[in-house]
Amino acid sequence: MPWSCVPGGQGDIRFWVGVQVQQMNEAEKIYAGLWSKTIPLFEQGHYETDPLVCDPTDMRRGLTLRARLTKEVVAKIEDFTTKVKGFLPNQYVTPPSDIHLTVLTVVSCSSDFHHNPDMDDAYCDVLAECLESVSAPHIVFHGITASPSCLLLRGFPMNRCLGEMRTRLREKFKQSSLPSSVDARYPIQTAHVTIVRFVEQQADISGFTQFIKAHHDHPFGYQHVDRLEFVTNDWCHKQGNTKIIRTIALNTQR
Repeated sequence: MPWSCVPGGQGDIRFWVGVQVQQMNEAEKIYAGLWSKTIPLFEQGHYETDPLVCDPTDMRRGLTLRARLTKEVVAKIEDFTTKVKGFLPNQYVTPPSDIHLTVLTVVSCSSDFHHNPDMDDAYCDVLAECLESVSAPHIVFHGITASPSCLLLRGFPMNRCLGEMRTRLREKFKQSSLPSSVDARYPIQTAHVTIVRFVEQQADISGFTQFIKAHHDHPFGYQHVDRLEFVTNDWCHKQGNTKIIRTIALNTQR
């Protein structure tokens, strides 16, 4: 990945050698590992599907702390995924209304979960305590990677704030008596954004594979994450199945 300069909304974001290098390298290592394992599968026409994504009877629900992306970043994603649709007409492309960055999955989506509004304040108290003194994360969205079931936008935190808030939240929920399943699926470590999911078999994905290989380092922009949303959501955060419980402003001055 060319780290010298990434075009951003307010101008060019210059990468520099400093305290961020280690976490950028760690994120790049994770993304590169996914890419190297998945692309050979795609080249052989192999991938995993989740037909429940488009099933209106899917009742998987959970609780998530998430960040919304700026209009500028979302517009660049939409421009990119519009081209992807030409190669994957029947797969699930995340619409602009649903694009988000997961900060932490508090309760993993399950058909057994039922939102209890009476517990909202207790969850929000935990979030407020953990986030009160944490500054806003700064994130560069640059390039794509993939897993066998989906296409992902690569996000790179430019300060330690995202990792710090995740650590605080994990520790606090472990100590709390509130129902939670933090990291039950996997311990989230990166700032990735899911933009395409495979939902059914397709005869040929060779065009798609060549397209994403050619756009592996496509720039999507940069943003300060100045607020978070605590939501109850379905598997894909579809707008009609997602309810914002609380919006939390972050400190953008430090």
